[in-house]
Amino acid sequence: MAKIDAFFKLMNDQGASDPHLVAGSQPILRVHGDMERVKSTLY
Repeated sequence: MAKIDAFFKLMNDQGASDPHLVAGSQPILRVHGDMERVKSTLY
């Protein structure tokens, strides 16, 4: 599975609505209105 596919699966599994992606930075997801850093080795 491609990394982006795994990332979108993670978003779906966590109920995230918005990905916040910046080159060289840890991804952040909006989950139920809260901003949460991705704690995974997907990236």
